[in-house]
Amino acid sequence: MNGSGMFGDGLVMILMWLIPILLVVALIAFLTKRPGFGPNKKTSLDISKESTSRGEIGKDKFDQRKRDIGG
Repeated sequence: MNGSGMFGDGLVMILMWLIPILLVVALIAFLTKRPGFGPNKKTSLDISKESTSRGEIGKDKFDQRKRDIGG
């Protein structure tokens, strides 16, 4: 015997399965992560503010959107 016994062999087997499974899960999570989701997503009000600062919409349109959003 090599001295590792059943515990050592079992641990190696668990790691041989666990590591590739975790890598696949991490890869799927990375590839399916879409922008705009999660804690960094922009609100409608943020987008309206950006549009106003770029000059795409005027103050009247911004104020109307702000009232519609409820902000």
